[in-house]
Order: sequence, then structure tokens, then C-alpha cells
Amino acid sequence: MSNKQNAFLASIIFTLSFAILILAFTQSANAECVQGSCDNGYGVYIYEDGWIYEGIWKNESFDGMGALTFQNGIKYTGEFKKGLIHGYGRLTLRDGKQQKYTFSNGRIENNDSIRHLWETETKSPVEKHIFYYNIGNAYKKYGNYRKSIQYYNKSLKVNPDFNEAVKNRTHAKKQLAQQSENKPTEIILRGTPGIEPGTHSRGWIEQEKKIAGISSTERKISANGPKNIPVKRQQNSSGTAFFINNNGQLVTNHHVIKDCKTIRIYNRKFDSEAYVINVDDLHDLAIIKSKKSYLKYARLRGGKGSRLGEDIITLGYPLGALLGDTIKVTTGSISSVTGMANNKSMMQISAPIQPGSSGGPVLDMSGNVVGIVVSSLNNLKVAKKTGSLPQNLNFAIKSLTLQKFLDTNGINYVVKNFTIKRETADIVEKAKDYTVRVLCYE
Repeated sequence: MSNKQNAFLASIIFTLSFAILILAFTQSANAECVQGSCDNGYGVYIYEDGWIYEGIWKNESFDGMGALTFQNGIKYTGEFKKGLIHGYGRLTLRDGKQQKYTFSNGRIENNDSIRHLWETETKSPVEKHIFYYNIGNAYKKYGNYRKSIQYYNKSLKVNPDFNEAVKNRTHAKKQLAQQSENKPTEIILRGTPGIEPGTHSRGWIEQEKKIAGISSTERKISANGPKNIPVKRQQNSSGTAFFINNNGQLVTNHHVIKDCKTIRIYNRKFDSEAYVINVDDLHDLAIIKSKKSYLKYARLRGGKGSRLGEDIITLGYPLGALLGDTIKVTTGSISSVTGMANNKSMMQISAPIQPGSSGGPVLDMSGNVVGIVVSSLNNLKVAKKTGSLPQNLNFAIKSLTLQKFLDTNGINYVVKNFTIKRETADIVEKAKDYTVRVLCYE
């Protein structure tokens, strides 16, 4: 790339970051914090000009992990610092293409061929009806149906034949009517008020919701689960998490707690509400915090990383509606030290996993966490494309990736080296105390 091209790229990134900094400090009456806290903590902010930020705030500025969607549809997901893009992140373009980069104070560190992508994406102005439609979708996503309808109307005023806006407006009207009917349905779990909001959209565990056939009245859970269960609360999904320290902080997958307005965690000895501290959409990680203290927690693997062929154990709560809400254990080995497309932040495991297992710990034979269960390949889709049915293509996020995320957020954890090989039953006996089921409510 020539010096002239480098200068052009730097000016674009600088201008973009300056615009972000301006936005982060200009929360006016023409914009709205639609979820969480947009001062300090996790929050979602929709700007009147179409920008949408979803992530961590510090002193009313983007600071931490977050996602910024620009008015032309480009989305940056990654790290921010004092209102600037800073650290590792991913750009998603309007056609779905993605590029990963490392930024330093708003400037890209590696001179990849991003220039032409920005030129292509930023030269053409956004059509007005699409602009209003995108804002309507954002408000609809976070439950402000009244405002979403207003923007769909604006979109249709510009282009009356825009079918997607008609379709989404109809759905928003139905949701608004249902919302009005259910008002006031305030949910207080176990007599504790002040539930803090969780986060955003759906993930792999959507399959469990379909199997469960959950209705608008919550089903009863066995004696091992929470008591005083509220009714007329839609259970969105479920997954697994595990305690990482004695401060009540847990780790799970980001997709497990998406769209959660209320989070409940429990196992045979523990039952509490929880709320989101931080998320890493790029690596599908989330830190949540229990509203009650708990002393049982996992240890992360120290020393050398996990090895190819090493035996592992997974714990989780798969297919809770079908298999019950007691913890399940599977065993296997590390099939590959990388994930799909040689993703070095992940590894492939042979231990069977199902929807609901997401966020559960992957343990070595000394009882230390070497990974976090994240996903399984869709066997039917692969079979249609390749003509053969794959087996045991399951993936986990490496504990080293988790440690970087915890360090970035100042979360305490304990590291322990592999010492002596223990019996599976002995490892499970301890691990089931710090592993919990996660229930997500809309």
C-alpha cells in the first residue's frame, strides 16, 4: 500500500474515531438510552442520526467491549477506549463480509487492504427509507415498539412499497398490543426487587426453546430448581455458566444471555438472579454476576496449554425441557487445538454437546478449566453439502482466550497447573457445585 493510500486510510479511521468520540459525549434529547446504563456499565444507545452503540460505558464514553452500528449499516464489534476504537475488533460490511483488525487510539495498526472497502461502503449515501427502517428495527429489538412504529411510518412515507417496513410495523403493532395487555406484569424473583437488565439477540440455544414448546405461562421446575416461580413470564432460552471466583462472578457464552431482560442461575445448592457485567461478542464470551455470594468456583488451567488428544470432561444442562434440569456430564478428548477455519481462540472436542450445554466448563483430568463449550456443527447442513454425516464436531473456547477477556475487565480468577490425574467422578463431584443452569427471560 502506497504512502498516499496509508494517509487516506489513517484519515478515514481518525475521522471515524473522532466522530465516535463526539457521539459518545453528546447524548442529547434527540437520542435515547434504551437499555441498561449509558453512563457507567452496560448500555444500549440509539442516536437520532442512525448510529447505535451497544456495550460498555465509562464516564458517558464507549470504553470496553462493544458494538457500534453506523447509519450506513457497517458494524464494528470489538474494543473501545475513551471513545476511540482501540484494540482488537471486527468490521462487518453491508454485504456480510468481515475483516478483523487491531486498532491503536483510532488508528489501524496493520496496513491491510481496508481502504477500498471503506471507499465502497461510505461513498454511496444511505437511502432515506432504509435509514428510518434501520432505526425502527433498533427500537423494535429493544422493546420500544411505539417508537419503532413511528420510524417504520417515516420509512413508508418515503417509500410506500417497502414491504419489509410494512411487515415489521405489523409485528411491532402486535407486540405493542400484547405489551399493553400484559401491563403491569412486574417480575420480582424470590422477593428481591430491582432486577438488572441483561442483553440482546438469539444464539444456538434457540433450538432448546423450540423443543421445550414454552408457553407464556412458565412451566414448573423440579425440586432441584428455583422456588416461587413467577407466571406470565416468557422463558427465552437456557444455557450453562460457572463461577470463576468467590465474588459471585460467572462466565458463560454471550449468545446464552442475549435478549435476556431477566437472568436466573441455579444448581442443586444455589439459586439467584444475575445480571451482565461485560460481553465479548467477537469471542462469544460474557461475564455475569450473581446477586448472592457463593464460595464455590472453578480454577483455570495454568502452565502449558491443552494438548491434542488430551482427555476432557464437560458439564452442562442440555435440552433441559426434554432431559430434565439436573446437570449432565460427557467425556471425550481434544480433537484439534484450533476451531473452524483454523481459529486459534477455539478448539475442537469429541465430547457430545447439545443446545443448553453452551457456556459450560471443559475440564482437564486434574479438574481445571481448559475451555468453555460454545457450539456444535449442524450435521444435517454439512451432510447436505458434503454427502456424508459428520460426527463429534463440537467446539470450545480456549481458557487462554477467556483469561485475556477476564484480565481486560479486571476480573479475579485462580490458575492451577495440571498436577495429578484424578477420577472423572471425583472431578464431577466438585465441578457440579460451581456449574449452574442459566434461565433467560424476555
